Amino acid sequence: MKSSLLLHIDGTSAVAENNGRQ
Repeated sequence: MKSSLLLHIDGTSAVAENNGRQ
């Protein structure tokens, strides 16, 4: 459960960073 949440947060952060760079 915790691993999934961490992965979800990590993925969201990566997407947000990508959008910010673009």
